Amino acid sequence: MHQFQKALHFLFNFKADVIVNTIGIDLDLNIGGVSKGILKEAGEGIQKECNMQCKRASYGKVIVTSSGNIQSCKAIFHGSLPYWTPSGQFSLKVLMSFVYDCLNLASARNYNSIAFPSMGTGKLEYPKREVATAMWDAVEMFSQKNPTSSVKKVTFVLFRSDAKVIPVSDTIITNFTNCLSRAVVMYLLLGASELRVKNNYFV
Repeated sequence: MHQFQKALHFLFNFKADVIVNTIGIDLDLNIGGVSKGILKEAGEGIQKECNMQCKRASYGKVIVTSSGNIQSCKAIFHGSLPYWTPSGQFSLKVLMSFVYDCLNLASARNYNSIAFPSMGTGKLEYPKREVATAMWDAVEMFSQKNPTSSVKKVTFVLFRSDAKVIPVSDTIITNFTNCLSRAVVMYLLLGASELRVKNNYFV
């Protein structure tokens, strides 16, 4: 099985209350590898759910649908990101806001877990390292501001090839070694039987 299909298969079968997906502003789930995969697995009903909420998405707005035929989760959160800009500040601001809002909404709905793919690193051309840092910062910000949140596990589903660009901080290691009351972040590397750290990066 091709690595991308393996990633989709893993994401759709991974047990999390929410899985997250990025879509274009036109809400067409037939565009984009992850969106296509979700549409195929969940069924056409989620496209109708998207279209009933708005005609065009605003960057960073969270659009919630049911999980359709995907049995491993309870809901799918969709959102649109802009293309990477030279300075990157606007793009990263939208990304961080979207991740934070996904966590906030999951908590408001009393969900316990959420799974994010690596967002924007394909056709939108976001640099992987900046994406990893921005997503981590958003989770850290949320967990600090919401220590009693129902969200206890945040999972990033990554390609093995992405592992060496994910920086490891003392905070990440702390969250792995201590089950705090706030959200615990787990980086799950596709195809890896265990998580290892070498030269301050996940391998």
